[in-house]
Amino acid sequence: MATYKAIGWVRDKKGNVLRYKVKDVCNCITQFSDGTGFKDPDTGMANTAPYILITHDDGRQEIRRLTPREVYRLMGVADADIDRLLSTHMKSEESDGTPCLFGADEWADMITDDYEVPDIQLSEHYKLAGNSIVVDVLAAIYRQLLPQRQVGIVTLCSGYDSQCLALKQVRDYRLIRWSEFDPESAKPLRQQPAVQAHNLLFPEAETLNVGDMTKANWKAVGETDIDLLTYSTPCQDISKSGHQRGLEKDSGTRSAVLWYTEQAIKQLRPRYLIQENVAALVSKKMLPHFELWLQTLERLGYRNEWRVLNAKDFDVPQNRERVFCISIRNDIEQSFTWPSKLPLHRTIADIVEHNVDRSYFLPPESVTAFIKRL
Repeated sequence: MATYKAIGWVRDKKGNVLRYKVKDVCNCITQFSDGTGFKDPDTGMANTAPYILITHDDGRQEIRRLTPREVYRLMGVADADIDRLLSTHMKSEESDGTPCLFGADEWADMITDDYEVPDIQLSEHYKLAGNSIVVDVLAAIYRQLLPQRQVGIVTLCSGYDSQCLALKQVRDYRLIRWSEFDPESAKPLRQQPAVQAHNLLFPEAETLNVGDMTKANWKAVGETDIDLLTYSTPCQDISKSGHQRGLEKDSGTRSAVLWYTEQAIKQLRPRYLIQENVAALVSKKMLPHFELWLQTLERLGYRNEWRVLNAKDFDVPQNRERVFCISIRNDIEQSFTWPSKLPLHRTIADIVEHNVDRSYFLPPESVTAFIKRL
């Protein structure tokens, strides 16, 4: 039986790999995990992509990138939901006998005059996963925070809505509105990958997308009893792997979209708020902006607690630190206790697929170069 280890690395300040290491927990999944980034000239491995080292019973060793299914598993997405996300890449039973979620006839039945078959490229699944929230972490927070009844939720910068995937594990819920829009995409809203992914998972909510949250008319929602609003606004200008242009209000950076959340909160007045972003939000450089945001929430009538949580502390074999801010409306007489850490029982071996296309594998000479760099 083969063994599987995640490949990590030690890099210098310029991002150059000094040496590699193998471990049971993989590095953080990011939007750049498709392997298209800068490649190490010796091994051919992209410095942003997750790789695994496979050691076979006969001593042979191979290296390959993680597949989209494996990356989604590391984000806590259930296999049944992954099947839906990847359904357009599964071949029909009618064509070659390969089982799939939707075959050609099924798609034909689903297509109407106003329905477009999702066209999410395989490489885009890495970005979708990397930009989302680990379901297990959210579920742990929900268990501590939310009442034992149906929960009405609004999600901003929703992606494929890991927020709702987590919620359906712990509570009955109703998705009131969601907001997903990529200003950098040239595609119409319904054809943008994150929107298509959301519609695959939650087809009943397709018409509830308000699109661009910076232009949303929250008065038109017409709801006065909203329990939870989640917001995971863009991190590009906060992340250490990004431009770090900051999130100052009215600065025009992608991360400054955060400040448009204020309008949604003012109008909807949800009982609870959950913010998620990269840990760099509370770094020395970004902390002053975050503190201004906390002051804004206080003026809006919320008390706040924040903490950096790591996915590996919730039995997920991924080293992924993210800051979470929990806000409770002042008239809600409730305290909040952060979820306790869980022992890490799962390893990278628990999420791997065993019949993977050879296009994911590196050539033998890359394996040889890698071994020399351990």
